[in-house]
Amino acid sequence: MFLRNCWYVAAWSHEVGEDPLGRTLLDEPVVLFRAEDGTPAALEDQCCHRGLPLSLGTVEGGGLRCAYHGLLFDRGGACVEVPGQTRVPPGSAVRSYPLVERAGWVWIWMGGEAPDESLLPDWWWMDHPDWKTVPGNNGEPLYSRCSHRLIVDNLLDLSHLAFVHTDTIGNDEITRFPCRTEREGDAVRMSRLMPEVEPPPFYKAAGGFAGKVDRWQIVEAVPPCYVDVDVGGT
Repeated sequence: MFLRNCWYVAAWSHEVGEDPLGRTLLDEPVVLFRAEDGTPAALEDQCCHRGLPLSLGTVEGGGLRCAYHGLLFDRGGACVEVPGQTRVPPGSAVRSYPLVERAGWVWIWMGGEAPDESLLPDWWWMDHPDWKTVPGNNGEPLYSRCSHRLIVDNLLDLSHLAFVHTDTIGNDEITRFPCRTEREGDAVRMSRLMPEVEPPPFYKAAGGFAGKVDRWQIVEAVPPCYVDVDVGGT
């Protein structure tokens, strides 16, 4: 079961271009594309005529043409042209999804209620001029063959670093310090402060640390699946 009336990241902005992009989101096939004016659009990835994935089609003007019989759908999901006939059958349409492009991502609203942009996370640093965003995995999706809830659990409890990541960002110092858990509205926050500890290998290399450091781990999880991880040492 998924929370529906929420925003989800459908793609990085650079992934959505002139060619249709097929994605499965909340167990639903979705196709993303950009119209001629650069506006992103998202439709159900299944033609209403014979069910061919629209992601196999082509972008034309402001719409998407099916690769089977050539039906043309506008960005709102309505069929506006059927090759070989002048009349478009009434009700010929596929579902469209509201989108918002922000912070380098294309966000999608999968629910039935009116989309609420106030529910988007305030990750202002993603496109702030004083900050640099470095997409992980070269900006490509990182597939994890498990429930998304296990990913949230993994990131919310960073005590595993002491056992899983000992050669990079973890060491025995982590388990010496208690974790403080707080709830604020819909958010759950985990904080661990570690003064005067030995830095792990990556911290030594990145910070040039010769001695001990004060280290922190602050993780906040917000429904449906946003996780903000703030870690560092000084």
